[in-house]
Amino acid sequence: MFLIPNRSVIISAVTCCLLLLSNGSFANNQKNLEDAIAQNRFEDAEKALLASDIDVKKIDYFYPLPSAKMSELLLDGGLDLRRFFGLVMRSSVYNDEKFTKQQELVKITLAKGLNPNFLLQVAVSQTLSVGGSNHDLQLFNQESYLKMALDAGASFAKAKLPDYWSTSKLVSLEALTLMFDNGLDPNQVFVPLVREWGCEKDDVKNEQRKKILEMVLEKGGSANKLLELAVTRRVEIGENRYTLINICAKDDELIKLALQHGAKFSEIKFSDYWSMPKLASPEALTLMLDNGLGTNKTLAPIVEQWGCGKDAAEQEQRKKLLEMVLERGGSVNKLLELVITREMEIGKNSYASVNICAKDGELIRLALQHGAKFSEIKFSDYWFPYWTASSEVLTLMIDNLMDPGKIFGFLVRDWGSDTDESKQEERKKLLDAVLAKGGSADKLLNVVLDHKGEEELIAIALKNGAKLSKIKAGGGKVRFYPTSVEWAKLMLENPFDPKDSLDKALLITKIVNKNVQDYDSVTRKPIVSDVLVAKRKDLIELVVKKGADLKKIRYFAELPSLELSKFLLDKGLDRDTFINLIAKVVPIKYGFDIGHFEIDNELVKKKDDLAKTLFGAEVKVPEMDKNILSELLQFFDMDYGSNGSYGHVTRINSLNANGKTQLMLTAEIGDVAGVEGLIDDGADPNIKDNNGKTALDLAREKGVANEYLEELLKPKQVENSDSKVIPKDSAKEESKKSDHTHEEL
Repeated sequence: MFLIPNRSVIISAVTCCLLLLSNGSFANNQKNLEDAIAQNRFEDAEKALLASDIDVKKIDYFYPLPSAKMSELLLDGGLDLRRFFGLVMRSSVYNDEKFTKQQELVKITLAKGLNPNFLLQVAVSQTLSVGGSNHDLQLFNQESYLKMALDAGASFAKAKLPDYWSTSKLVSLEALTLMFDNGLDPNQVFVPLVREWGCEKDDVKNEQRKKILEMVLEKGGSANKLLELAVTRRVEIGENRYTLINICAKDDELIKLALQHGAKFSEIKFSDYWSMPKLASPEALTLMLDNGLGTNKTLAPIVEQWGCGKDAAEQEQRKKLLEMVLERGGSVNKLLELVITREMEIGKNSYASVNICAKDGELIRLALQHGAKFSEIKFSDYWFPYWTASSEVLTLMIDNLMDPGKIFGFLVRDWGSDTDESKQEERKKLLDAVLAKGGSADKLLNVVLDHKGEEELIAIALKNGAKLSKIKAGGGKVRFYPTSVEWAKLMLENPFDPKDSLDKALLITKIVNKNVQDYDSVTRKPIVSDVLVAKRKDLIELVVKKGADLKKIRYFAELPSLELSKFLLDKGLDRDTFINLIAKVVPIKYGFDIGHFEIDNELVKKKDDLAKTLFGAEVKVPEMDKNILSELLQFFDMDYGSNGSYGHVTRINSLNANGKTQLMLTAEIGDVAGVEGLIDDGADPNIKDNNGKTALDLAREKGVANEYLEELLKPKQVENSDSKVIPKDSAKEESKKSDHTHEEL
């Protein structure tokens, strides 16, 4: 019995064969074209180009260079002009004959319309950008291409050379003279000259490099720019983008050269924080310090990478450099602050981390031996470093810290995460030692509640005399609150002091705003945790049973979810209070695409949608005054910095163009969380605006001054030098005198 083939099977087989033949044909035609070009067989190349499956864009090399006639054929056949130019320039040229041929083809590209400024850019930098990547070129005769581009009408003003460009081959003196004579800015050749300084083993080339650099300086190159390159070893290649410059040796030679040509450290700009890919030599550091570079500016680059290398000699050199800086007057307190906080301010409200791998105890001891004092370095009481301290460091801090309370952040961070029981026990002993040294139990309690909230830690704080009544509100800034019912029981009923308990209004506010998100390790995004949501409900039910009034919720730190909203309303929160609470959620967000803060119109809509879903279409949430929000936006941009990351608020009591402080504006819109946070940061409620009104006066005028705002914003009393209590009414003048007072907004 014969099998009859299925019609569709036959068609499929034939189609596959045709495809295979077609692909083979394409591969053969493409190869035939490339072979014809390489062997200069013009007629064969012409025939190959007639094939419909030929793609001239797939030609990725010329070896050898094609003839002029062949080049015309390829360009007329669809080969892109810049691509053709790139293939010609990247072709190997090593004698006069090949160079003449290359020049001939470049002239063809110019005649066909290649921009001569592009040729000039390639000739100067000796690099070619193809498909987003840069290729170093080995130009056989750089001067000739410079002349060719200039003769064709190119100008350095239009070539748009970047400040940073590299070359694998040094620019000749002749080529450099030609560049300068035709308007090239001498400052644009510093980087390729300084890059790889001292790396050459050929003394002749090193000497040539030095002569070229001297010529650049004589032609008007900025000695200060050279000095900055030699010291910082980095160059800006875009907005807030830098690349490092490798200097192998003789960095002192570069610094000497810059200084001899009039460079001054006082005139170069670099932040207190800068790093080097390689340590400065002792000779270079001596030159820096002898010629006016502030000693404190060298601390961060020396401490950076401390203990990270395996090279003992390099670590020893690093230590000697640091000792030299300290002996020359470097601030030991600044060193201590660097080691403890592991961060350095690099701009207005902008910080960079300082990486220290090991031997942090060695650094602290060195600072203490030179007279550093923990009492004189600045960091917050609620400071939580991203690194975990070693026992050695903690012991040093406990033994030398004037305010033991500042060490709580180290001990509380990741409490209970140690799998090794002995380490956890050691942590407890250290905490006991801090409390024994005078660490404030109240401070410990606030630190625990704002960040970790383990019942064990709360119990330790209460046992050591902490008062629940002294817990700070926090202003909604930090919402990593405890998650268990046991925590709430401790807050409601102090087992160590029955007369002490947490204000129920504060407690319910903290619980409602409790973080219920977990970090998803797969998506790397926060996700709502059903477990934490359930625990929050349990906590709310508990405190309501204990007498907490939901009408006393001070604020929503952010718009509550529909689920939480329904739950609160079900538990007794009335409609008007709820509407008022969501109305006070500030609609401001940081726009990462625009680089500053803006009004969040989407949040405004979400407020309305939530109210309508819960209460019907007729309910509308009152909107905040957009003029006030606009003024607040400007404060936010200044206090948080252009990168959107929170820094130390330096202008907290400054006045804007309308004579108002950030606290006044925040009070006017009834933002309780914002007022709490600003007061906690040191905002002065006594300052008056141009009309003699305080933040409280303005809040009353707007009709938002509830009982709690009244308490927060009531006039404060201060003591003068004669210990007489007087109203603080001159803060406006003090603000004007402040170093931090900003220009009019």
